[in-house]
Amino acid sequence: MSLRKTIIVLILLALVGGYALYSSIGTRPPAIPKLLGVDAKDIAQIELRSPTGDVVVERGKDGLWKITKPAAFKADQNAVNTLAQGISDALLNSTVEEKPDNLAPFGLDPPRVVITVTLKDGRTMPSILVGSKTPVGYSDYVKLSDKPAVLLTDDSFSATVIKTDEDLRDHSLLAFPIDQVQRLTLAKSGAPTIVLDRNGDEWTITQPAHYKAEPIVVQAVLTTLAGLRSTDFVVDSTTTPAEYGLDQPSLVATVYIGKKGEQQSLIFGKNQLGRDGVYVQVAGQPSVETVMPGAVHGIDRTVNQLRDKTLLAFDPADVFRVDAHTPMEDYVLARVPKSGAWTIDFDNKTQSADAIKVEDFLDELRYLKGQAIIAEPMKDPASYNLARPPIDYKLYDSSGKMIGEVKLAEKAELAESSAPITPSAAESSSWLATSSAGTAVYAVDSYDYTQINRTAYDLGYGATPVATATPG
Repeated sequence: MSLRKTIIVLILLALVGGYALYSSIGTRPPAIPKLLGVDAKDIAQIELRSPTGDVVVERGKDGLWKITKPAAFKADQNAVNTLAQGISDALLNSTVEEKPDNLAPFGLDPPRVVITVTLKDGRTMPSILVGSKTPVGYSDYVKLSDKPAVLLTDDSFSATVIKTDEDLRDHSLLAFPIDQVQRLTLAKSGAPTIVLDRNGDEWTITQPAHYKAEPIVVQAVLTTLAGLRSTDFVVDSTTTPAEYGLDQPSLVATVYIGKKGEQQSLIFGKNQLGRDGVYVQVAGQPSVETVMPGAVHGIDRTVNQLRDKTLLAFDPADVFRVDAHTPMEDYVLARVPKSGAWTIDFDNKTQSADAIKVEDFLDELRYLKGQAIIAEPMKDPASYNLARPPIDYKLYDSSGKMIGEVKLAEKAELAESSAPITPSAAESSSWLATSSAGTAVYAVDSYDYTQINRTAYDLGYGATPVATATPG
């Protein structure tokens, strides 16, 4: 193509593109104006006047909102930011009547709420009067205080701005960083106080007895406590704590934060009569609030619920022999020195085992946990069918010293026994277990049992040639 033709093509393209741009701009509908035309970030104060009471929220120098009327309260930042954004985004969709003779048909005499906004520069904007919803369509009647006209805005506006002080108050109870908690105490009425201390990522129960704690369970308690929000504000101040069961609380949960041990406590009282709630009070604060009972259950844990229920903690690298007794057979696993290989001694034969399957089995065994503690101490193993259990694994190190022993028995076989099993603690489990690491009897999940119940053939016996060497 010649230079002249190329220039002509470019000019034509420019003309077509310019026309398309002009057409699109010319046909674009005009933007819908906003009621106030203010930016949410420029709002310094919002006043809501309504028949249910007046509310004023103010933005502090730190940028955080606070409630100043009807009293000084901590504000829910998200709730007030949503309110401010809703006022900023409100659209003037159309004008219903320029100079109405009567505002009552529009729900504007009196209005449901009158909103007055003050900006950071000190200007007070015309108030927005919010009326009723339109009988047809999805709109709210509104009016600006400096103009007579009745206007329409989206009906979501009224739901955003008609708020009480309780709607805008901060419902959080305790505020603390979970990863900085060094101690947790749970003081229950009529029971010894539980004390848990942190060392790095590990938690230990130090009172009323010394046990290793389950980090996941402790984390769940702290997460519930830190995220707990009240469902209702009962009174802003009380001189009669007994009325709410706060003089003799059912539970006091306390966290100690950081090296200085800054303390925060939540006091749980009695159940709210006629309503699904529990009275609570933050220590050192006068107000009484309520929380849902389910939240209390997530915090009110017993020692046994908080304990680490690992049956036998060991390092698989230390295991050089396993004497296995299972419902199907007895066999011996042995590690071949310096090679990493394993053998199985079964049915008077020694064969190579599948090393990957053996290591997987040891991992399952080391991480085996009970669901609940059924009894402690176990006074009579026979009553739990654990004297001669269907599954028994004995682990030994390279010197022949026993590392530990794990036993499992089926709960269904205890029907004729007089064992003091607590049905509620074991109803979801079909198996019981114990180990040489302690005296407790645990309920074990059926799935965990199937993972532990390994035959010689499950571990590779019969799939490989006869071993040429046996462990020393």
